[in-house]
Amino acid sequence: MCSAPGDDDGPRAVAAVREEERTLRAGDGATLREFVAQPATGFRRGAVLIIHDIWGYTDFYKDLARRITGQGHAALLVDFFGRQGDLPESMRAPEKTGSKPEAVALAMQRAQQLSDERFLADMQTAVDDLRARGADRVAGWGFCMGGRLAYLAAARVRGLAGIVAYYGFLQAEPGRLSPLQLASAQHRERTRDLSQCAARFSSLRHDGPQGRDRRRAGAHVPVFRAGARPARLITLSGEAFR
Repeated sequence: MCSAPGDDDGPRAVAAVREEERTLRAGDGATLREFVAQPATGFRRGAVLIIHDIWGYTDFYKDLARRITGQGHAALLVDFFGRQGDLPESMRAPEKTGSKPEAVALAMQRAQQLSDERFLADMQTAVDDLRARGADRVAGWGFCMGGRLAYLAAARVRGLAGIVAYYGFLQAEPGRLSPLQLASAQHRERTRDLSQCAARFSSLRHDGPQGRDRRRAGAHVPVFRAGARPARLITLSGEAFR
């Protein structure tokens, strides 16, 4: 995992139709590098936002972005360690260091300097930028450390169509956001919303004047799906609004 192109047994990904390295302006004014790979269709089939591991902005993830374009989707790799800077050249990927203790320790030290809230703000900026550039659907794909951050993004970042996490941690050390705790809090919030909705409509009579008046007025009833906020509205006359 996380080996550079040419250092594993698989074929190297073909270059994307369009590739560019540009900068993303974060909310605090910082500039973050990003690698953008696009297929012939550009952003029209959506985009995948890659969330790297502790080794950061490496050739492995650029290669992965190219492979994603082979499936018809654009891909973006953001350097979420842009404020902390690069590791020494000899320590930028495990295959170059042999996972030596000093390399792992330095990578972990740098990762600790990125707060969860800072990541979430930068992730939101990246998602908003992709959508502004024409990607109507944006999914996140996180690895290891990035896997836990992907779970956080699923709970906190607006505009994501989906999240995939490769071996992301569900628990977190003190001072960090725990995906399990976020999921529990969201479950309580949504259960409360559903209970309030049920109470609001439980006394509604469909066969009396009140019911007929509400049907004619097109009263809206939220329909909930498991693990989601109201997905659509349905009127009492049966008409659906998506």
